[in-house]
Amino acid sequence: MIMKSIKITSLAILFAFAGLEGHSQDLQVIGSAGSEAMSSGGSLAYTVGEVVVSSSTNAEGTLTQGYHQGFLTPTAIDEIPADLELSLYPNPASDYIIIESKSLQDFEEIQMFDMSGKLIWNASGNGAVDNRITVNFQNRAAGNYIIKLIDSDKSQSFSYSVIKTH
Repeated sequence: MIMKSIKITSLAILFAFAGLEGHSQDLQVIGSAGSEAMSSGGSLAYTVGEVVVSSSTNAEGTLTQGYHQGFLTPTAIDEIPADLELSLYPNPASDYIIIESKSLQDFEEIQMFDMSGKLIWNASGNGAVDNRITVNFQNRAAGNYIIKLIDSDKSQSFSYSVIKTH
């Protein structure tokens, strides 16, 4: 009976301590790009594409979740003018995309960016033939791209998402 009691007590202690493990976790962020640099004067760290995190505020201060605590800067979104008639097709595209508009000459710049923000193509609306510009997609990798049109006085710009298939 004493032996059975010792075994049960030993097993209970074993299971009690078996569940206690120590873990450490490195800081991680889900973002498309980022880096950090350190010197004797301080350090700098940034990420691009970190998901939105929540904040909690009380009389003592603000606590924000996430790897980097940034400043919240609201941005305004201008509505697309009703008289702007623009077609961007085919979307998704494999070989080319056509940008077509009667007011294409009003755009000083037409740009294409990859998802890291790198400018990979640039044209002027003045180069439009029959109110259209053809963008060659043949040598581009499959993925998402952003087409941005900037008007001649640079007061407005319009962005469109394009999908490149194999």
